[in-house]
Amino acid sequence: MCHYVTAALPPGTDLPALRQLLGGKCGLVPVENPSVQAQLPPGTVYVYLSGNYCDCGTPLGRLRRDLGRADDPEGQVPRLRRKGWSEARISRWRDQKQAAREKDRRTVQGMAEGMTAEVEWWLSYLRRLLGAGGVRSIGLLLHWYSGSLTGERITLRERIRLPIGQVRPEFLVQIEEDVLYELWSAAGP
Repeated sequence: MCHYVTAALPPGTDLPALRQLLGGKCGLVPVENPSVQAQLPPGTVYVYLSGNYCDCGTPLGRLRRDLGRADDPEGQVPRLRRKGWSEARISRWRDQKQAAREKDRRTVQGMAEGMTAEVEWWLSYLRRLLGAGGVRSIGLLLHWYSGSLTGERITLRERIRLPIGQVRPEFLVQIEEDVLYELWSAAGP
């Protein structure tokens, strides 16, 4: 159905005060999702970041999604052998597939570079969020929802911690779905 970008904020985060500090387009809509909240520390404030209808078309994770569409040619090799293809023909076929993947990668990378303004907005938003109202950490989560924000069952595949100072636009376009990116400011853990 839709992509949504959500966040886990530290316990005690004052959302109304934070919204006022950030002003403009900031969202920060509370989400009650038992599946996600059970995987977070007690008291964590779980929110929908943008507050838009959805985040479909977001540049976050875009490069990974587009490159992930390429099929895996190695999985097709046994079938080609059963069809009687020679090893030389399979080798040429692999080379052609690799060239096509490389072309796709360059195309997608060019698209990601074309989304610079929107990626920069997200990075600026995350940095402002981390500097506002005593918020020293944020857990960023991208998920493709097939149901509602509150009812979707999500299993976090991994947690990756890094300081916001190390986050670049190139990183944001490659984030993975269902991975909690725990970003923190220099002033906090």
